[in-house]
Order: sequence, then structure tokens, then C-alpha cells
Amino acid sequence: MSNQEIYDKVGDIGVLTTTFMCMSQADGNFSDEELQALFKLLHVFSNDPKDAIENTVSTIKDLSFAEKIQFAFAGLKMFSEKTDSDTKGLIMQSLEIIAESDGEVSSNEKAFYADVKKILQA
Repeated sequence: MSNQEIYDKVGDIGVLTTTFMCMSQADGNFSDEELQALFKLLHVFSNDPKDAIENTVSTIKDLSFAEKIQFAFAGLKMFSEKTDSDTKGLIMQSLEIIAESDGEVSSNEKAFYADVKKILQA
């Protein structure tokens, strides 16, 4: 499935869900604290975060972690073009909260954060 086909199924909220999930998994461990932070933060962007997570997970479940990152980055590029700076700032703050929620920020989380920041600032 192409990135465009995935985007067509999950939309902008799926891009954010995938991005938040990738941040949660960037350190190699998807902790309960990260899951709780992800769910809470998705509520800021969606009235039904449970549905957003379920729809996104069912669509991307067969992708490797690298493919999920690739989709997140491609989707963020599309999303970024139509998103204001306040929303982009909120996304970056959300990523920080997710990364810090398990008590430590790994080098992989820092690298993922930097990559997302570059995409949203382009």
C-alpha cells in the first residue's frame, strides 16, 4: 500500500496518530505511560481518539516500523502544507510529552523529534 493510499484511509488524524505512535516506539519500548500520553494528546486533536487509534492501527498494522516512520514523514509533509504554526507547535509539544512520559528521552526519540521538526518547519 502506498503512502497516499494509507493517507486516504486514515487522513490527518491518522498521520498524527502514526507520528505519536512512532515517537512512543522510537526507544524500542512502547510503555504504558507513553500509551496514556498518546491517548490523552490525541484527544486534543480528535473528538474520538479511540476511533483514530483503532482505524490507524488496523490500516498500518502490517507495516514495519521503518515503513510506519516513512508514512508518518510523508503524511506530515502533506499535513504541514495546510497547518498553521500554532498547531505545528502543539504537535512538537505533544511529541516532547510522549518522549518524556516514561522518565527518559532516548537518542532515537531525540532524532525522531528533530526529523519531525525539520518537516514541520520546511
